Amino acid sequence: MKRPVFLATAGVLAIASSAILIRLAFAEAGRADPFFALAIAAARILVATLLLLPFSALKKIKPSDLPAIRFALLSGLILAIHFGTWFSSLAYTSVVISTTLVTTNPIWVALLSLIFLKEFPPAKAWPGIIIAIVGSFWMSLQEAQALESTEVELLGPLLALMGAICASCYLLLGQAAQRRGLSVLQYSVIAYGTAGSALAMGVTLFGSWPTWSPVLLLIVAAMALGPQIFGHTSINGLLRVWKPASVATLILLEPVGAGVFAGLFLDEWPSTSVFMGAAIVLGGVLWTIRIQET
Repeated sequence: MKRPVFLATAGVLAIASSAILIRLAFAEAGRADPFFALAIAAARILVATLLLLPFSALKKIKPSDLPAIRFALLSGLILAIHFGTWFSSLAYTSVVISTTLVTTNPIWVALLSLIFLKEFPPAKAWPGIIIAIVGSFWMSLQEAQALESTEVELLGPLLALMGAICASCYLLLGQAAQRRGLSVLQYSVIAYGTAGSALAMGVTLFGSWPTWSPVLLLIVAAMALGPQIFGHTSINGLLRVWKPASVATLILLEPVGAGVFAGLFLDEWPSTSVFMGAAIVLGGVLWTIRIQET
């Protein structure tokens, strides 16, 4: 496995810890309302932006890079909506259901690529993509059946699905920005900074900021370093060499990792059937990686 793919795979597993860290933040603050979720998302992204800023070489951006900057700014706004909807979904449904639905990206990326870019993933990659999607939906279905009906609210899955569509747009815009001249770090800092600023503005205007306890600050720092800087930025780098639909298929590893983390840290162990679905997802992802690397 080549180095960028290895880093991106490790990055997806880092992203998988997001749901656990969000739930820990909910428990620490004693609140799980949407505006608290937005505040945590804003803090996570702004901290990540500040940490990456010294290494981003923004001063090297040229006037000819203006079209790329526009894509990066729009990508950041879409990322803000993604975080707002997905973080909020975790207050209304389980970790596995939320992360499974929010990573249905291959479907939406393929549709959006076909509609707007007239592009499609390589034909040989489709079996892997379909296998991974089937495994992902199997995981979600088994988890939903294992929960009491009162534990699953329609709002949670809908928010997660909206987050998936936004994440798909984010991937496509990210590739467009980098194809037009921005480096991975330049693009990431612009997109993250835009997303964090938009979320912070929303919290300030319509909600309220939480009291930042030492534990809550530690959780935010962990989210900034792991899922955001290592996770999202490594995925952004892979967009330079892979088609977005294939990158989105790799992201389907997220609910697999999230399910394991939920069992280890929240005692929300998925059923054996869910792990069977995880094995199917893994098989589909490995197929896609093999096709992309040949």
